[in-house]
Amino acid sequence: MEATQRLHDQVISKAKGFLSWEHYLQDSAQDGTWTDFVLWESEVDARNAMEAGQGQEAAEAFYACIRMQTCRALVSQFVKKY
Repeated sequence: MEATQRLHDQVISKAKGFLSWEHYLQDSAQDGTWTDFVLWESEVDARNAMEAGQGQEAAEAFYACIRMQTCRALVSQFVKKY
């Protein structure tokens, strides 16, 4: 969580179009499976953010904590909230 906080504070929250970042841990997951929801003003902002931290120590420390072979990034478009 420290690496995530640093990435948020130093990189993601400063990226164009950033709105929010939420973390969820699956209760029944034995392997510590996380789901993160990062909201952006536009799809373009979300796609640009995927490269926002390249070469920065905060991003490298964050990605060092992740098993990248299990990581998926999905860009979705908001439709409606109930």
